[in-house]
Amino acid sequence: MNLTEKSNKKIIVEMWADYMCPLCYIGKTNLETALDEFKYKEDIEVSYRPFQLYPKAPLNKERNYYEYTSGTHNNISVDYLREANAKIVAMAKSIGLNYDLDRLIPTNTTDALRITLYAKGKGKDKEFSTKIYSAYFEKGLDIGDERTLTNIGAEIGLNSEEILKILKTDHYKNELNESRLIAESI
Repeated sequence: MNLTEKSNKKIIVEMWADYMCPLCYIGKTNLETALDEFKYKEDIEVSYRPFQLYPKAPLNKERNYYEYTSGTHNNISVDYLREANAKIVAMAKSIGLNYDLDRLIPTNTTDALRITLYAKGKGKDKEFSTKIYSAYFEKGLDIGDERTLTNIGAEIGLNSEEILKILKTDHYKNELNESRLIAESI
């Protein structure tokens, strides 16, 4: 097939990510920017898949990002973390993302990832994940909070009542775990 012929086949790009990963948001943004500029973008389908980095992370309990991260990484110094993260913040800024790690609320991402799976079923996972990343890294919102999740879902046209029903059950937890296992086996 030459490049002028139209193929009915799509190339599927699978992207595994967790909302607590600052490099994942940068990678997602770079991928989407590259695809927007790609001549054959209609032949590419991106499948966003959850990969929870710390499934047992606690929900937020008024913790500071730097202190929390220090505690989860063998108590490396907060000053070192600020310096190291300054490079990530600069990298984000270079592509138009405005990280504010001083306001970031560390939390468990299980519920945000479960609602992403719900959004995927509605064809809105790209929109939802972009809003969740922004809420977490740029706006200092608690993405482990059901109000935050329902508000973001409603902003993109998801049913708030359905989101609340999901959050009160274990719905999508098996799919979340399966996605992690698939990614680990690749």
